[in-house]
Amino acid sequence: MGIEKFLFRCAREASYYTLEPERLERLYKLSSSFVDSGYKGVSDTEYYTILEQHFYLSILTERDNDAKLALQRIVDKFGSEGSRVSILRGVYAQATFTPDKFTEFVKKESRDGDLATLEFVSFKTDGKWTEYTARLVELLDKDPTSGETWAELGEIYAIAGNFSEAIKAFSQVLVVYPYAYNIFARIGELLHSQATTVKDGIQVSMDQMSESVANFCRSVELCPSYIRGWAGIYVVCTKLLQWPKLAEQELYKKLQEKAKAKLEALAKKGNARNPEVAAALEILK
Repeated sequence: MGIEKFLFRCAREASYYTLEPERLERLYKLSSSFVDSGYKGVSDTEYYTILEQHFYLSILTERDNDAKLALQRIVDKFGSEGSRVSILRGVYAQATFTPDKFTEFVKKESRDGDLATLEFVSFKTDGKWTEYTARLVELLDKDPTSGETWAELGEIYAIAGNFSEAIKAFSQVLVVYPYAYNIFARIGELLHSQATTVKDGIQVSMDQMSESVANFCRSVELCPSYIRGWAGIYVVCTKLLQWPKLAEQELYKKLQEKAKAKLEALAKKGNARNPEVAAALEILK
């Protein structure tokens, strides 16, 4: 697979959301080498999808100048209006401006009708969750294909403990990014949280945990080295096996054993300082 195809797949899957620092840094460097080389055999759609991902990678790795350059290229192509570009501009402002300058930026930009969506960033900064949620919903009314906005909405619902709505939001991310293995794992985590905290009866909890395992399995099917996915399978299967009336005991036992073996192998090959590896080692104790 060529570099451009790999980067485009990463962008479609939005996998950079949950990468640990070392892998995030490697992906940034690979993305930087490609973006600097120009188009080279990719379509406009592929190039600007990769460039948008590069913007977020630059923000996440604190390369403000690179983020600014990527943003400028996107603005040059699509203009500064529209909710998607407005979000990118708001993200850049929040990451690089001082609080006072950012407040001025929001006030100035929100006077322009098409750029009013920028104000939503300040709601999150100030902890105004109700207003922030409402603004995310407004953004999705304008652009229902924004996987990033659906994911952000899902996290806000999760923080509030509204797992059903969070799961629905992340399911919409999969409509946009059907191969996003990290999103399948996130849904698995939410189903597990729902099963263990919402009191709807044992059978409902068991069904939710079974569905959780299915999502974790899909995540490792798409990315066999994804520690978070294997950890989810191991943890949830272990809990399921505590129920004596569980159907398909043998299936979950085999999944538990396979997940344990995978976690041991991945932890052995990984760096113990990596948060995911450390978590795997803790789970296996």
